[in-house]
Amino acid sequence: MTELFFRSGSPIGTARVHVDGARRFVVVQPSCGKCGGLGHGPWRQDGGRCYRCGGCGALPARNETVYDAEALDKLRAAQEKRDAKKAAKQAAAEAAAQAKIDAAAEQFSAAHPGLIDWLRAKRGDFFESLSEQFAKRGSLADAQVAALVRIREQDAER
Repeated sequence: MTELFFRSGSPIGTARVHVDGARRFVVVQPSCGKCGGLGHGPWRQDGGRCYRCGGCGALPARNETVYDAEALDKLRAAQEKRDAKKAAKQAAAEAAAQAKIDAAAEQFSAAHPGLIDWLRAKRGDFFESLSEQFAKRGSLADAQVAALVRIREQDAER
């Protein structure tokens, strides 16, 4: 007899296997997670019955599909393919977003020559936060640009 596994990959052990057409399953009745399978708990003054399981200590039975090693490998391969496709889509979206930021940064640097280089050379929380914001968005607000120009002019006068 072939060894059967749950979807997680753990073996089913000695559980009785039911067959419904091409589907094989076992009946699983998990213990209640709230009361720990006791049916009552210390959360009430009288040690009252658990409202989640109704006092029986177990949750309703459910059918859980079991797989042989070949079918489980096939499921894992399909999951890996879906994960790879999702990762590629996310990487493409991140690359497009970064290209948009780079284009905005290039346009901003052309409109305000030397400002970003001067900003990166300055030290202090204000300048570092503006530098981080520029790296994230590729631009700065008009009021921020005006403040930087004013500070740069004041530095030039000194």
